[in-house]
Amino acid sequence: HPDGRTKVYVGRYVDRGEEGSNAWALAPSRTTSGAAILVRNPHLSWDAGYYEGHVVVPGVVEWYGDFRMGGPFQVIGGFNRRLGFATTNNSGADRDEVYALAVDPDRVDPDRVDHVRFDGGAMPVERVEVTVEFRNGPGYSTETRAFWTTALGPVIHRGNGRVYVLRDGAAG
Repeated sequence: HPDGRTKVYVGRYVDRGEEGSNAWALAPSRTTSGAAILVRNPHLSWDAGYYEGHVVVPGVVEWYGDFRMGGPFQVIGGFNRRLGFATTNNSGADRDEVYALAVDPDRVDPDRVDHVRFDGGAMPVERVEVTVEFRNGPGYSTETRAFWTTALGPVIHRGNGRVYVLRDGAAG
């Protein structure tokens, strides 16, 4: 935008005053109820793609909160029996990169793994299957989906002889 006050996010302008977020943790000694309080305001629009989640792996983990699809740490706020957690947003940081990598024509194996060209060599694109059990009416169902990943990060798109990979700077 010509005035320099806005950024473009998915084809729309957003006032920079909306960027950022807040989170506060209050100790039990600081509240009238005597209970710890966690407050968060992520400063995201209502159409930002929040999803409610209650994840239970009996004897291993249980948490309740909200999340957004697509990030390396999808849970953005919630709690379990022992603690509450919140994330804050800083859209000013440019940490993520998308690599458009050419498919290596010498190493394409449609039955197994593709390879892409990177730093003068071939890098494998590995297929990973994930099976998830979920509640379906009175019972449970399972669904298996395939994902592709590289040493740089997950594949987010394939097409026209290229593999697009998301590299998250926070992933190490």
